[in-house]
Amino acid sequence: MADLFASLVPCAWQSTTTQTFITFPVEDLKTEITHSLAEHQYWRRDSADVEATGRRPMVIRATIPFFNHISPGLYEKWEKTLYPDQFRDFLLATADRAYGTFSHPELGYITCRTRSVHATWDPKVRGGVRVQVEWIETL
Repeated sequence: MADLFASLVPCAWQSTTTQTFITFPVEDLKTEITHSLAEHQYWRRDSADVEATGRRPMVIRATIPFFNHISPGLYEKWEKTLYPDQFRDFLLATADRAYGTFSHPELGYITCRTRSVHATWDPKVRGGVRVQVEWIETL
């Protein structure tokens, strides 16, 4: 049986202007799929006729520990030290308003735009910064 983890791609972000994938470890990765539904309700009738009008853009949320004490996993790699080098490259690539490509470990490559980035420098945690980022799928 083939190694399941060998088929997963590492988490990474590539802005269309940076042209290079910035890889990173993740503490938490959430993928949200929702549908747009129209509810047709009628007077004196319980419930509704629910019509699916299409899938909304996927939303991907990740918590990224840019901490220097983290070592890459078997199928992961990052080119520079996570903090400050990889973090600064990531910040520049997500601050860009251009769309990019998110490398999702399970779903592969998804064209997205960065919705938000929250960086937290915690004085109790040394050696880096924790980042929460949200991407939204685009056409």
